[in-house]
Amino acid sequence: QCLIVAPKLLQQIAQDDLLPVLRPFAKLSGAGEPVRALCFTYLVAASLVLIGSLDIVAPLLSMCFLVAYAFMNCSCFVLTVLKSPTWRPEWILKRRWRFVYLVIAGCGFALCLTIMFIISQWWALLACLVAVLICGGIKWKMEAKAWGSAMDGIQYRLALKALVNLEGSQHQCVNWRPQVLILYRINMSEELQGIKHHEILSFCSQLRKSRGFCVVACVLESETRDEATLKRAAYEKSVIKGIMAEEGLQGFAEVVVAPTWREGTSYIIQLTGIGGLVPNTVLLDWPERREGDIAEYEALEFTEVLQTALAAEKAVLAVKGLRDMPQDVVFGTIDIWWMIHDGGFLILLSWLLSQHRIWRSCHLRVFTVAENVTADQAQSAAEALTKTLQERRLMSVDVEVIILDDELIEPYTHDWTLRVEDRHRFLQQLAPREGRVPESIPLEIDDLFSMTGDARGASSSAAPACAEEAGDAAASV
Repeated sequence: QCLIVAPKLLQQIAQDDLLPVLRPFAKLSGAGEPVRALCFTYLVAASLVLIGSLDIVAPLLSMCFLVAYAFMNCSCFVLTVLKSPTWRPEWILKRRWRFVYLVIAGCGFALCLTIMFIISQWWALLACLVAVLICGGIKWKMEAKAWGSAMDGIQYRLALKALVNLEGSQHQCVNWRPQVLILYRINMSEELQGIKHHEILSFCSQLRKSRGFCVVACVLESETRDEATLKRAAYEKSVIKGIMAEEGLQGFAEVVVAPTWREGTSYIIQLTGIGGLVPNTVLLDWPERREGDIAEYEALEFTEVLQTALAAEKAVLAVKGLRDMPQDVVFGTIDIWWMIHDGGFLILLSWLLSQHRIWRSCHLRVFTVAENVTADQAQSAAEALTKTLQERRLMSVDVEVIILDDELIEPYTHDWTLRVEDRHRFLQQLAPREGRVPESIPLEIDDLFSMTGDARGASSSAAPACAEEAGDAAASV
């Protein structure tokens, strides 16, 4: 039986070029018979017979057969579980028979392994080790040949299930992290000449401690969408992937063909992502200062991108002066102006930056603005907020409350009431309760004075009016 089956099997393995050392056995004779494989099989079998001890040969042969049967049953079991379209035995589409296939294949695999260890534990361990090594070598070869395996199917099923489960959990505060969509402008002519403009990708790589994913998207401006244009887009995508690898940025690359950059970015913002892996932050360059019609056109493009991103309920990170960003370790402070309705995004972003080696030596400093308060009240509010942030594990943070008059602050707070109401409605949707949503972090500057007033036994109604809203910053951290 071995001399009939084994040579043909060896010839097929050699023909698949899984192991280069077996390549000579892939050739067939003029009659279509695997003569070389047959000769090699005969030599191996004769060598085993010459050992002269049946007690040594029998366990070895038993292990070879049992390993083959075990992995054959394992393959049938995995393919049945994955419902692979290439696995088409009779009645496989009927649930009852699919269960029978699972039971038989699973029991067959378990029985083969059990019998192996009953015969000889050492031979069984050696056979399993050899099987694992062969499986690893074949998997490495299959990556070069792009064949795929059952493990790829298992990863696909797990990834699909994870995407479905993630869709709702990413909106929770405890799971929120920046998942960045980078609107990248690539100049292919300069890139091919070695002139690099990777500043925005380098900046995003400094936020890698968020453990979120990123998508680098580029717009190929073209009025046509023919085959040549699509091939050019595919080439640009491959170049962007190379740049991402160079910058140590893990994520995905996309290139969209559109008549204008403005229209292309609108497609990207609306359609990028799947399931729970949808970007929640848009990162782009701040337009450079220019004069004339070009500056006006770029400003219009920039504002429309902002409108699209905000309409899609995404945070916007417009970075100015990317070319001046440091590449070596810096010392100093990271100043944060706590803005209206930011949900703590600036605090979280600054904390993530401070985890990178370049910014690790910098100190966080928070500025917020109030009006119609005394210096003592401002100092008490700053101390309360500092203590609250430290309780959120933001230990190295200084808070300063800047006092402004009504005339100075009024031009910048015309929509303050609307934004505060939107913020409150959003929090009520996240955690609907009767009345105000209780929080461990102050929502507004008023809350800071209420906290200090409560600590002193005073009434919270004596708190002054608020100039700006302090969002729930550290809760996201």
